[in-house]
Amino acid sequence: TRATLIHRIMYSGGIEDLVEIQSNIKEYMKDYNLNYVYIIWFMYVCSGDYKFSLESAKTVYDFIVFDDYPKPFEFKEAMSGPSEYFKKSVILLDENKALFCSEDDRKSMEKYDAVLEYYLGSRWSHKKRKSSCCTIS
Repeated sequence: TRATLIHRIMYSGGIEDLVEIQSNIKEYMKDYNLNYVYIIWFMYVCSGDYKFSLESAKTVYDFIVFDDYPKPFEFKEAMSGPSEYFKKSVILLDENKALFCSEDDRKSMEKYDAVLEYYLGSRWSHKKRKSSCCTIS
């Protein structure tokens, strides 16, 4: 199953394995399909159940494609995973906002806000905090 495959990739390898897999699959998949994979990877890297560093989370976050198509995080299949992983992803994003988002770079702000909103709107219900967003009002 998909969960077993993800677990094996995360448990047996390191960030180097994810980078290698990413370099291979990006040639064959459309960006919006890749985002589905990358969002799942990010969630599992953030979970704390595997031996990934904050820098590894940033590497996987950087894989996420945020282009001009209308809804980069709208997928045919709903995202699934342990609700605790969704929670930990939101917490990691919130606590390390400066790593993922630069106020000098509007594109990074838009991406950060979109990724955060995606996790907030997913399976895990988290009370939204206005301070979480990177967008300048």
